[in-house]
Amino acid sequence: MPQKSKRYDRFDKRYYSTDGYEGYEEWHEDIARENIIDPLFTLIRPEASWTFLDVGCGMGGTILDLRKRGFQAFGTEVSAHCLETSPAKEWMGFGESFALPQKDRSFDVVICCDMFQYLTKEQAMQSIGELARVARQYVSLWVFDPAAPSWSDTENPDDVRKNDTKGITNDDYAQHFAAHGMESIAMEVDFTEDSGVPEWHLLFKK
Repeated sequence: MPQKSKRYDRFDKRYYSTDGYEGYEEWHEDIARENIIDPLFTLIRPEASWTFLDVGCGMGGTILDLRKRGFQAFGTEVSAHCLETSPAKEWMGFGESFALPQKDRSFDVVICCDMFQYLTKEQAMQSIGELARVARQYVSLWVFDPAAPSWSDTENPDDVRKNDTKGITNDDYAQHFAAHGMESIAMEVDFTEDSGVPEWHLLFKK
């Protein structure tokens, strides 16, 4: 796996314990179960043999929850803090969303949650290609609604977040995934309240 990069040093312990992430190390698995995996499983019915990859998995809450359900689950992350301290670290490795180290069609379901707002628009478009490349069946993508309070530095202070992807619409996502052979089959809006989780859940199928 690629070496960790100092480009991401700001995603450190302080980052994951202040502002919108305050208490994150205590509640990340509960949030993953209630706001990511449970909603996803209302849309798909995974077989026991299916494998999962969470791109930008943070502390690995999705990995832990999926493994408790009996699935093989792994994650990529750029934060050295998460990679070194996560309770799911044995199933995690360094990986940038726009240059994933995984092989083509290597996971049945690829999850990417609350991550695109840290990318430039060019990186976001490259990431769509990478998510589609690695997925065998589905890509489950959570992104901010541009009008959501989560973009506000008052509601959710975050000086690492970029504005580049703020203008990408649902249609833009659908068109770019379609260019990589994936069809938009579901869009959920405001599926949680006051959780900090992005307000759009987009599901794509090969």
